[in-house]
Amino acid sequence: MLAVAATVRAGDPPEIRGRLEYYIGNLRLGQANYPEARGHYERALALLVRVHGENHPLVANVLNNLATVAMKLGDLGPAGRYLDRAI
Repeated sequence: MLAVAATVRAGDPPEIRGRLEYYIGNLRLGQANYPEARGHYERALALLVRVHGENHPLVANVLNNLATVAMKLGDLGPAGRYLDRAI
């Protein structure tokens, strides 16, 4: 993917890479590719928490989307934990 290559060439800044992972996760979620979406969201979460901390709106969005993916996959326990963290 060109965006990933460009991010790597730019030194792979965590903020940009985190947002990119988030956007790719959104794409995969929209395609109903839940396992792949989860991986992108997990990577986005790790990067964005490192950059912004837990109490940032984008972190809350990632957590909400992780909860959605978990529900779609039937993982209700993790879904609830993601939602608890998001609020």
